[in-house]
Amino acid sequence: PGDTLMGMNLNSGGHLSHGASASYSGTCFNVVRYGLDENYNINYEEVEELALKHRPKMIICGTTAYSRKIDFKRFREIADKVGAYLLADISHISGLVVAGLHESPIDYAHITTTCTHKQLFGPRGGLILSGKDAKEKLKGEDITLERKLQKGVFPFFQGAPIMNQIGAKAITFEQAGTEEFKQIMQRIVDNSHTLSECLVKKGYNIISGGSDNHIVLVDLSNKGITGDVAERVLEQCGVIVNRNSVPNTSKANGAKHPAGIRIGTNSISQRLMTESAMIRCADLIDEVLTHVHGDSVETCSVDEAVKADVLKKVKELCKEFPIPQYEDKF
Repeated sequence: PGDTLMGMNLNSGGHLSHGASASYSGTCFNVVRYGLDENYNINYEEVEELALKHRPKMIICGTTAYSRKIDFKRFREIADKVGAYLLADISHISGLVVAGLHESPIDYAHITTTCTHKQLFGPRGGLILSGKDAKEKLKGEDITLERKLQKGVFPFFQGAPIMNQIGAKAITFEQAGTEEFKQIMQRIVDNSHTLSECLVKKGYNIISGGSDNHIVLVDLSNKGITGDVAERVLEQCGVIVNRNSVPNTSKANGAKHPAGIRIGTNSISQRLMTESAMIRCADLIDEVLTHVHGDSVETCSVDEAVKADVLKKVKELCKEFPIPQYEDKF
């Protein structure tokens, strides 16, 4: 507690646990936050300048609402300049890393973490990994990083293994090594590209102009709709997105009324939806958001005819692309 760490600014796409003031990480540690450049890419020059100025003990590279690739090599070079440990949180892109569609941080970061329930499609849980630095001794301590991590899990935090979760993770890892999994990951990226392009053609402002992963981050400022209203009316019509802050928008919006929404292509790609289905998804989103009444969650609504039409189309789309192994549920 009290040590300095660096993490991505929440409004730039960083995660709560990477130093946000609402999180324990933002209250127990002295946090320095970095952000994006004018093209909405991570501002590596700013990261380096801040690191040299504040000399953090740890730099966290990882995001929750960032649609471009992360340069782990550059992060490690910066960390080495100031003697900091580098932690890469790849919870949102771990499937793409496994499939070779995003560079792996394992030998750049001292520690790599990921959950197993997002893009790995596994149980609620996580992984703590280390690569080439695992056998190195920690600065000023007579213990290796590998041993420190082991002791940090057991006996410091964990009292006993959770065997059912371990078994579920084992199945997850087996599936992640299959050709089918790689194909789904490629579909995730392809669908994200297509969905972004379709929404741009309809006049929506896509942060950074597109996506390299599963995330499509939409700034709704030019549509006169806040993210919380968009989230609510889309949910009423069977389309699930989440409200999300977007860069360079008024702080007055706040977390409850952010200026954008975050759309992900993981689940729809797991359902084997095609790029042509993304065109239909973009049409559904636009159909709802162009027929919104009210400017708050309490007062917002959609024309009943539009709502009925979209719900019908959503059901048809889900029937056409059912959850694998649940085909007979429709």
